[in-house]
Amino acid sequence: MEEIKEQDVDGILISIGEFGRSQKLLLVVISFLMIPTASQVLIMTFLEINPSWRCSGNGSFECNRTGEFSITHKFYHDRCKMKRNSWSFVKEKGFSIITEWDLVCGKASLAYVIFSIMQIGDALGGVLVGMLSDKYGRKKVLYASWFGFIVIATISSFIHNFWVFLQLQFLVGILHGGSFNVQWVLMSEMLGPNSRSYLNILWCVYSFALSFMSLQSWLIPKWRAFELIMTTPYLILLATYKFVPESVRWLHANNKRDMAEKVLQNIAKCNKKKFPKVKLCNANNISNAVDLKKTSIKYVFFPFKMFLITFSQISIYFSASLAFYGISLFAENLSGNLHRDFALVSLVDIPSNLISIWVCNRFGKKRTTMVSTVAAGIIIVILAFVPYTANFSWIRILIGTSGKFLANISFNVIYIWSTEIYPTAVRSQGLGVCISAAVIGTAVSPWITQYLVQFHQTLPFVIIGSLLILSGNLSCFLPETNEENLSNINEENLSEKQSLL
Repeated sequence: MEEIKEQDVDGILISIGEFGRSQKLLLVVISFLMIPTASQVLIMTFLEINPSWRCSGNGSFECNRTGEFSITHKFYHDRCKMKRNSWSFVKEKGFSIITEWDLVCGKASLAYVIFSIMQIGDALGGVLVGMLSDKYGRKKVLYASWFGFIVIATISSFIHNFWVFLQLQFLVGILHGGSFNVQWVLMSEMLGPNSRSYLNILWCVYSFALSFMSLQSWLIPKWRAFELIMTTPYLILLATYKFVPESVRWLHANNKRDMAEKVLQNIAKCNKKKFPKVKLCNANNISNAVDLKKTSIKYVFFPFKMFLITFSQISIYFSASLAFYGISLFAENLSGNLHRDFALVSLVDIPSNLISIWVCNRFGKKRTTMVSTVAAGIIIVILAFVPYTANFSWIRILIGTSGKFLANISFNVIYIWSTEIYPTAVRSQGLGVCISAAVIGTAVSPWITQYLVQFHQTLPFVIIGSLLILSGNLSCFLPETNEENLSNINEENLSEKQSLL
């Protein structure tokens, strides 16, 4: 009787299809889940639109000192010198949360606080929900967190108290961050070693969702209705739950071999491939088994070489995120048209995402990340010194979109790279820590791009560009993982590769 050979997950996926019909269908489902997930990251850009204002006539003397009566003004600081009843918004109260709660002058920073508190929740969620998915599985945790942030975001559109709204945004952030993390991990763990660059398709969906959100905001000018449209209709996607399999790698790593084999057999059937005459090896028989007991987050930082690898990734996530979202939030200041410029700086990410797939496979993740990050930094520093005048508006748009284009390549590649660097036992936690760094970068982006510019117009982009250049150079501490099997990438192998750098 012929002995049946054992293979790991990657070996079997190579035989039954690394990116076949099964994985493509899963990618479609995750892509639909990604649309509201992506929109929530920057939805505050449109919920917090600060409209023009005009003299109201209740304080004619002050109005005459500031400008001609009834003329619309864009100089927001001028109105803060006047009594509040001397001016009014040109838009109605329900236009944005700025007009709803009068977040101007002394209360203007509260608008930044809403954005930042959501991002802080996002950072916590990336780690906390990631830990739950490492322990209880990807699928259940993904749908629970995704459903949670959709429902809470929907509820927030009916809230009339600012402080209650703020607390709900923190909860949205926690569940949103966890959902985003697990969507990415689940998809990556169903792909073979030669097809993980196709994860960048999710970034194309992400970019499309942001640009489409700009159009929706233009068509739906009232913030409560806009929030509802961006959340409630997507609840129908809960019906996809029964069609999504549990991560085969998570099942395997947690010694659920029979269930993992069943998932692989279903993949083979869907891909119209014959399942090979092999069986899935016991997780204890592969090099990754030593890590199965190490599910604590401390193993993301321990030993020191792993700390150095994690720290290098954190720096890239932080700076690339700061550039990515900083330029998006600064879109209106590129030429003065928020909806158009936001759509442009979002759409430019789609070719960037597609190019990322090719450059990853052609040049490797290490070289691609280093070059794109440093180049983005140099371009963004140049942007800092382009004059803020109408004559240079399209030059600013061109340079700004170019910088974001390159920062987006860096952002895309590091996401895929991180899923390959961390072993299965701590993959969600490791990626959660990195995503938390990205979210912190997102959280501080309005303070840097919209607050520091009040002191000097060059400060925001000099800071962002310098951080990109520094973090790009730190990527030299990371190991190249192109075409490596995920089951072969573990703490011991990383240490060996690190010693060769």
